[in-house]
Amino acid sequence: MNIIKNIILSSAILSAGFITLAHAEKVPTIFSGSGLEVDYSDHGLWNNSATGQGLEFNGTPISYPGRPWQQVSIAYNGSVQKLGNFLHHEWDLQVPIVGHTSGSGFGNVGSTTVWNAGDLRIMKEESWHENGHVMKIDVTVTNECCEDVKDFVFMHAVDPDQDIADFGDNRTLNDVVPSQNFVMSAGLKSGLTTSYGVCDSKKQDIGHTNWNPSPYNAFTDQNFSLKDDTMHIRHREPLIKAGETVRFTFMFYVSDGIISAFHDYNNYVKKVCDCELKLTSRKYISLAESDEISSLDKVLAGAYEEDFAYILKREEQLKKIRNLRATGKPMGIKIGPSVKQGHLYK
Repeated sequence: MNIIKNIILSSAILSAGFITLAHAEKVPTIFSGSGLEVDYSDHGLWNNSATGQGLEFNGTPISYPGRPWQQVSIAYNGSVQKLGNFLHHEWDLQVPIVGHTSGSGFGNVGSTTVWNAGDLRIMKEESWHENGHVMKIDVTVTNECCEDVKDFVFMHAVDPDQDIADFGDNRTLNDVVPSQNFVMSAGLKSGLTTSYGVCDSKKQDIGHTNWNPSPYNAFTDQNFSLKDDTMHIRHREPLIKAGETVRFTFMFYVSDGIISAFHDYNNYVKKVCDCELKLTSRKYISLAESDEISSLDKVLAGAYEEDFAYILKREEQLKKIRNLRATGKPMGIKIGPSVKQGHLYK
């Protein structure tokens, strides 16, 4: 993978004036209907406007088929710098998206994209196991300017629509666990659950919005409301000094239910977050400091118990909701309109 990185970054120097965007290599062949698969846009997001496809899991579109919505927004020095989604992007590409088969330290399938965003060079690497359901997303940010950058913000968001293809419903049950270590959107009918997982609870936050592309917008915990809203994760860096490079990681994954979503996070968080892990509920511990590993395990155990009890209650609530829905009775939750909100792309 280091060789691939070196080739890509060397190419970036030669490609600063690159205009024509070459389309991503398809790795693996799209679509086999098994595990996570992505048809990328030319600028590295989960939405190819030419095919109308984006990210799928076991053959099920995760975002609205035809116009899959996935957003990346970047800001620093108090202002939004760059945005990108289905039909619109503002950054310059140093290197168009490149598919690879070695992954970025996790799995054997993935992609790499290098963007210019003002004075910053941003490399996004996504990797997962072929036929798998957990994606590692690594972001490397280099300040190429002679002045420090303050208040850097990177936001990644997706519109979960996993029930639309089979059940005609683009709403999901949206929630955040008490530890705020992962956010989830569960299909009411299918049970299929999409999630973002945190690797650094000091610098990363999660939640949902009503389709807001601003990286500064407040996220909400929708407390298991059934809505057609978007799921977000955000990373902040208070300072990136001139010439400095910072790196961060987070998780995206798809599970067959909300209990599986809980177990998937806890089973994969150390593998995905590596030694960069600064996790846990209200405490921040780094695995890079070996003497704190035991403390990390203790705090993780506390968050595990609290989150698991919460998830079990939500599972019981989900069963009741389905029974009430089947009888035509009020479901006892906040419900948003089932409308196609695919018009929002800026």
